[in-house]
Amino acid sequence: MKKTGFTLLEIAIVCTISVMLLGVVFKIYSWVTRYFESGMSRVNFFMDVRLALEHLKKDVRESGWRIEISPDQHILKLRKFVTDPRGIPEYDPQGFLLDGEGVEYTFQVTKTSPPQGNLIRNGKIILPGVADVVFSLKGEMINNIKIPSVVVDVSYNLKKDSVMKFATSIVPRHLATWAQHQYWASITNGQRLKYKF
Repeated sequence: MKKTGFTLLEIAIVCTISVMLLGVVFKIYSWVTRYFESGMSRVNFFMDVRLALEHLKKDVRESGWRIEISPDQHILKLRKFVTDPRGIPEYDPQGFLLDGEGVEYTFQVTKTSPPQGNLIRNGKIILPGVADVVFSLKGEMINNIKIPSVVVDVSYNLKKDSVMKFATSIVPRHLATWAQHQYWASITNGQRLKYKF
């Protein structure tokens, strides 16, 4: 009578092959998981950058002519105009726009290697974990008038030697409007004024 079954050698070979296959499957799973988490962290970072830049765009567009940038280009200070609930600027008795709240954006370094810091708006962190944020002013021509434009460069460390950069240029809305229509009338007293740069 012949006995059927597996020999010890056959079981050892099957177990070895099974362990190798499980190792390959685990390696693929860990690679996919790491790739997915890396992609999700990038998506979250892009959303944070977009939200921070939306804050910045809103503040710069509603600012007046008082835009200051620190010598190291890591601090942006601006003053917004006072507006009514409809968003229309308010004027003083002489017909000039009233200055409103001040807004300050600061890039604060938290770690030097690799470089990393936070973008802060009026004391509140709005964009954590960026490599650098640089503010600068440049002039844009509108109807042959040079209008100041705020340029914001954001750098982010993807990996050890890989840096991603974002840049945006924002023109204050009121200055752009005045450059298109150089004569404007005061709402308060109807006086026709010409804006001078």
